[in-house]
Amino acid sequence: MKVVIELDSYLGLPILISKRRSAAFQNILDRTAIKVNSWSKRLLSNGGKKIFIKSILQSLPTYAFSIFFAPNGMLEELQSMICHSWWGGKDNNRGWHMLSWDWLCFPKGMGATG
Repeated sequence: MKVVIELDSYLGLPILISKRRSAAFQNILDRTAIKVNSWSKRLLSNGGKKIFIKSILQSLPTYAFSIFFAPNGMLEELQSMICHSWWGGKDNNRGWHMLSWDWLCFPKGMGATG
């Protein structure tokens, strides 16, 4: 039987969370940034970007934040990454926002893009 001296993380999530919660969840932001940067230089259609955002970028933090409360600035930073990957061109530069982010996130059943 293995003896574990220090419990660091399990399935990419911290086991023990101290007062600095933002530092504990920094790896989620880092993994999301890696995914955004790996796909940002490829030419994806709007449908491809939508599938990429829903299947990869939104699924990474979903598990973690269904268990733990997200730190204050973490959700805004994740939303900013997703927004820049949708509207931005190459190298994640700021793109031209043709629709509001709230309208893009509104459900399809209510007439929006979903």
